[in-house]
Amino acid sequence: MQTDLSDSSFFNHKSVMTDEILASLEHYPSIHNNQLKGIDATLGGGGHSYHLLRKYSDLNIIGLDQDPFARKSASKKLDEFKNRIDIRDSNFADFVPKEKVSFVIADLGVNSNQ
Repeated sequence: MQTDLSDSSFFNHKSVMTDEILASLEHYPSIHNNQLKGIDATLGGGGHSYHLLRKYSDLNIIGLDQDPFARKSASKKLDEFKNRIDIRDSNFADFVPKEKVSFVIADLGVNSNQ
């Protein structure tokens, strides 16, 4: 049986550092005054960004991934936050933000979907 890679629901990755990332942002003063913008350097399926955007209603994220399948998957997962997520076709090593950001997260582990 061949897997349909165009089906974004196939991209299944458990974000294992979610609690730690959410806890670390509690220490940022700007998290509580609507000035927080971050980069998810390895957007993948959008798991970490999903939890961040769900918890912090004024947070904006730039999500980077060079894999079109991952970006499509993340776009569907993060659709409810489409006004606060900017998904870019980029390798994090090549990306230079045009504005100041408060944090960068990167999940550098192995992803069997890729």
